[in-house]
Amino acid sequence: MLVDTAGFGNRAALLAMTAADAVLVPCTPSRADVEQAAKTLELVDSAARAARRAIPARVVPSRPKQATAVSRHAVAELDAAALPRTAAGIGDRVAFAEMTFSGRVPSGGDAGQEVAELVAELRKLGWLPPKPKAARARA
Repeated sequence: MLVDTAGFGNRAALLAMTAADAVLVPCTPSRADVEQAAKTLELVDSAARAARRAIPARVVPSRPKQATAVSRHAVAELDAAALPRTAAGIGDRVAFAEMTFSGRVPSGGDAGQEVAELVAELRKLGWLPPKPKAARARA
């Protein structure tokens, strides 16, 4: 299950974190988002202590403009702050905006490739189950 809450510091986010198996924190290429991502990861740590269990978390680079200095700088800032992040990111693509209307996750093109890379990474982390055998046979 995926729960999308409002940003850092609200009760719904804290409750979702406490119940979560893992937490993904989207982070756009801006100083404010990098700072908020760090605060959100601290909140996840607090929720994990309160729940008396590990709650793994990763920052997901979101809406980067490909090959721009600001996007590279934002990722460098996440790395310099030693914030755990996914290698895969979700770009600033029309297909993701369309998803809010259609409810369908992009499966083709660059957007579909980004989703596939993120899903594969989450599977490798053990945060998602492996592909069903029937799906593997068709792939």
